[in-house]
Amino acid sequence: MQSKKFMSLSGVAVACLMALSAPAFAADDMDVSLKDGSLKIKSGKNEFTVGGRIQADYVQYDEDFLAGANAKVPGTETSPTAYQRVAAEGYDDGMDTRRLRLGIAAKIGEDWEFKFEHDFKSKTTTDMFLKYKAWGPTITVGQFYGALGMEEQSSSRWISYMERSMATNAFAAPFSRRQGLGINGTFADQFMYAGALQFDTIDSAEENDHSDLKKNGATNPGDDPLVYTATLGWAPMNKDADKQLFLGVAFGMQDLEDSESTSASFSSRADLRIDGTPTIIGLDDGVKITTNSDGSKTAALNSVSADSFTVVNPQVAFIYGPFSASAEYFDVSVDRPTGKKDRDFDGYYVEGSWFITGEHRVFKWKDGKFDRPNISKNAWEVAVRHSNLDLTDGAVPADLTAAGLNSVMSKAGEADSTTVALNFYPNRTYKFSLDYTQAEVDYVGARPDEDISAVGLRAQVSW
Repeated sequence: MQSKKFMSLSGVAVACLMALSAPAFAADDMDVSLKDGSLKIKSGKNEFTVGGRIQADYVQYDEDFLAGANAKVPGTETSPTAYQRVAAEGYDDGMDTRRLRLGIAAKIGEDWEFKFEHDFKSKTTTDMFLKYKAWGPTITVGQFYGALGMEEQSSSRWISYMERSMATNAFAAPFSRRQGLGINGTFADQFMYAGALQFDTIDSAEENDHSDLKKNGATNPGDDPLVYTATLGWAPMNKDADKQLFLGVAFGMQDLEDSESTSASFSSRADLRIDGTPTIIGLDDGVKITTNSDGSKTAALNSVSADSFTVVNPQVAFIYGPFSASAEYFDVSVDRPTGKKDRDFDGYYVEGSWFITGEHRVFKWKDGKFDRPNISKNAWEVAVRHSNLDLTDGAVPADLTAAGLNSVMSKAGEADSTTVALNFYPNRTYKFSLDYTQAEVDYVGARPDEDISAVGLRAQVSW
């Protein structure tokens, strides 16, 4: 419940700064421009920006079996179960507005910054934070990215693929935008540090009034989870924008023991997706069995129960002219309640990119993330990425057999995915992407292994 109080405080702080900033833009030396498509208003050391993005996608799947009347499980003459048919039906071709965002940002003098951004597609507030820089390190309060995951913290506009990797989606996303307090800075001209203590998201805090628990007689539904993240990075090459080397390690922990959330959930969809696309890999920890009106049984897989979980995240990024490469590894340990076996999972991705027309990617070593590429117009980029996600440790729950549900199709297993991308930047505002991805999943249970390929097209406008 701390997050609702924190949301109110941070929202008031941002609103007050916006009100106080108005006189700063009333000076005679005001300059208005549309650089990179954004509306920018400058007055002395003050700057106000209106920006946003639209990402429109089309995705076509080739799944190894579909839910047709004569469909068979691959390699057999067996018809898929109803559960399998439902899973296959999720792979529908189609178009989707992936993101539709509008935001405002401002710099007030040399010490203050704020940002507010809303995604009208998901109907969520993505960013709402206030920054103060006068003390040396930057202090951030509000909702912002936690200090874990290089690919996660890099904007979806400037990664080389339509979607982030499976490893990032499973292990870094739980530490993504949350409300809290953060600090970041640099020292010795080549080292960076960042840390954050965070709680729930703004939208989760608004929705979660615990009314359902209170109706059932619960007097203490629990606090928000405590989320800790920290990153330490070294950039021995950082003087030239087209020659960069960054080595970092991040740590994250979610303390769930006294919170309303008592489970850890790790899963991912394929590297191309639209609304309704199902996850291809995820955890299970026992089943919730529902008896249907016709007497059949449906089993819903749950996330793994946990007191806490930690993530260790080594990172590397390299830029040399038009070529760039980056990689991350995630080592995850789940501390479970007494009597339950602790679980360990891991994943990684490795990627490389080349601007055929000679431009280069941009890496902000002080923030540990990629930013808008250094392009002018008509730039072409090719990229390839391989990602692995392993959720096999202790994955098959014993009570599946006891419940007589051997046919339940658990999604626990190990997945490998390779994505090839071609990007065209006609200018700094527009980007067009063509992605092809191939994913293979080896499941530990009775579910037939998956072999999914997909082609995606994206048109992006960013201002």
